[in-house]
Amino acid sequence: KHFGLYNRYERQTTPLLRSIQEELIVFDSIISPHAYSVGSITKMLTPGNYEQPEKKFEGSILQLANAAGFETFWFSNQRPVGVYESAITKMAKAAKHQQFLSTEIASVAIERDGDLLPHLDNAIDDEAKRKLIVLHFLGTHTSYDRRYPEKFNIYTETPKTATFDTSAATEAINSYDNAVHYQDFLIHEVIQRAKKSEAPTVVLYMSDHGEEVYGSIEFAGHTDDNPTQDMFEVPFLLWTSDNSLTEGFTFKTERKYMMDDLFHSLADLMKIHSAEVDSTRSLFHQAWKPRPRIILDSVDYDTQFLKRMVP
Repeated sequence: KHFGLYNRYERQTTPLLRSIQEELIVFDSIISPHAYSVGSITKMLTPGNYEQPEKKFEGSILQLANAAGFETFWFSNQRPVGVYESAITKMAKAAKHQQFLSTEIASVAIERDGDLLPHLDNAIDDEAKRKLIVLHFLGTHTSYDRRYPEKFNIYTETPKTATFDTSAATEAINSYDNAVHYQDFLIHEVIQRAKKSEAPTVVLYMSDHGEEVYGSIEFAGHTDDNPTQDMFEVPFLLWTSDNSLTEGFTFKTERKYMMDDLFHSLADLMKIHSAEVDSTRSLFHQAWKPRPRIILDSVDYDTQFLKRMVP
């Protein structure tokens, strides 16, 4: 909701992406399978999903890319070891090249996501013909005021549409919007670097979960234990340097999609064919089939979520 590109918010928090909007394919009905990272990412990057969660132990998109001859990179600004991180790191270790910048829990970490850009440059310069490069940002995790440099501290006034008129709400919303503004800069920078590369390139950006920031309840953060709609709705956008890279794909931005099927979509983008890849679960494939988007073990997001999440 705070991602300005979607026109659902009073502030234009993503001006750089707005400036290249015609180059982007922006999907507007994407949700995460969980409201926290380890739950989401261990489904997003594996064949595991809500119907068959045990499949998350059967391999990852990194292992599939390795088998298909890709050079694989994982650059993270999140700590490698911790209750919320270790399972993700176990998958990341399948990458042939890895770098973790932080050793602190997200709420106190001070490293900026921009510090990942030099590692991206090195990966782009790598001589491998086919590459999968993952940048795992700290993004807009709490504490929001730690997520951006001072020059991105542009929102300081009381938001016009604030639901809760408290100093805590104003401070959190402003810091969060500044963090989103910094993410706009970073995503734009990644795309600009891809443009300078001679290799045909696809850039895919998404958030692994959303965030409640004093929107429908008096709370800032994310948790499956006290969920709201904003914790599950996520930005999801695609940029490509060459239209031939996406020939044969179907980009219907209104498709209602849950990212526990992302494994299949990524394999599609990389043109990897294997028994593990199910085209009916790929967002980009003409064979895609809609399915119930079940969250919290039993809640159908599209038929029950709003009704059940009214505070």
